[in-house]
Amino acid sequence: MLNLQRQMGKFFDAKVLIWKNDAEKKLTALRFLEDLSCNQLARDDDDINVEKEINLDVEAVQQYKYFSTDAHKRCVEIMDETKRQLGESLNTDDVLFSAIQNLKGYNIPYYK
Repeated sequence: MLNLQRQMGKFFDAKVLIWKNDAEKKLTALRFLEDLSCNQLARDDDDINVEKEINLDVEAVQQYKYFSTDAHKRCVEIMDETKRQLGESLNTDDVLFSAIQNLKGYNIPYYK
C-alpha cells in the first residue's frame, strides 16, 4: 500500500512541476509584453490615432527588465499567432494589446 502511494506521489510531483513551469512561462511572457508596451508605446493623450509598430528585434529589447531569450522567443510566437488571428501584417499596438489580453485570459496562478 505504501509503495502504491509513493508511485502515485511521483506522478503528482511531475504534474505539479509541469504546471509550475507552464505558469512561469506564461507569467514571464506576460511581463515581457507589458514591458514592451511601457517602453515602446507613447503615453501622450493626443487626438491623433496613429498605428504604431512594435519592434521585437533582440537588439531593441534585450535591455528590458523582463527580457530573456525564452520569453522573447515565446512572445514572438504569441505575437505572430495574434497577428495572424487579427489579419494584420505588422506587429502593431493593437496586436500587442490583444496578445496581452489573451495571456491575461489564461488566469495565471500566483503561488508562493
